[in-house]
Order: sequence, then structure tokens, then C-alpha cells
Amino acid sequence: MTTTQVSGGGTVGSSFTHRRVGSTGVGSPLVGAWELVDNRRQGVLIYTETHYAVVQMNKTRNLPKGDAYTPEQALEAISTSGALTGTYTVSGNTMSAERIANLRPSVVGVTAVHEFTVEGDTLNLRGISGIPLEETTWRRVS
Repeated sequence: MTTTQVSGGGTVGSSFTHRRVGSTGVGSPLVGAWELVDNRRQGVLIYTETHYAVVQMNKTRNLPKGDAYTPEQALEAISTSGALTGTYTVSGNTMSAERIANLRPSVVGVTAVHEFTVEGDTLNLRGISGIPLEETTWRRVS
């Protein structure tokens, strides 16, 4: 896929070429794109052989229109969404994710440890440390 910058930040007219990551990877059953399966939140999680990126947000958000946020509204926007990326390693059914960029700067450099299972097109993650101790379910989309 090739995208061309038409407005906004960056150089207008510049192009970027992206390639699709396969749904299976050598050494990692996580490689591919996954969609969050949750009644409250929506999101996408992408793994390459060495890196991951996740963006998620609450399905219902009470955000103001326009760009004039009060401090309380800005806190609501941040607390109901998340975006992060980093590197990861897999050992057995344990995945350790090093955060190298995060919407919340205080967790950059904190390693999140998950136990995971992959069954067909379903990925189940359970937080062990460095992340909320909850379970999430993801469905493979690529």
C-alpha cells in the first residue's frame, strides 16, 4: 500500500510504502493484526517479528466538540484511550513487551508481561506485571 501526504504535518506530496505483515511468523504466533473483542472498548493490536503497536479506546466517550478542552475534558480524553508501541519477546506462552512510546509517558520503559494463548483466530492475553492484571481477547484480522 502506498500513501501520499496531502495535508497536515509532514511534507505534502511525500509518499510512504507499507507492506502487509503475514498472519504467521517464524518464532512468534503473534505476528499479524488483531482486533479487540470487548463490549466497552475497541482497538487494534499489530505485531511484527520484533515490534508491536496498539491503539484502543472506550466505545463510549464524553468528549467536547472542537479543540477547546478544559483540563477535566483533556483528562477524560486521555483516560478513555491509549496508544503505545515497542519491542517484544516471546518465551513459551509468556510475552514481554518493552514500551518505547506511550500516550502516558510515565510507563515508557516499563516492561509489560502477559501470558497468552492463540487458538485459531483468537488471542487471549492476561496481564502478569507492568500492566493491569486483566484478560483481553483479540480476533485475528490479518
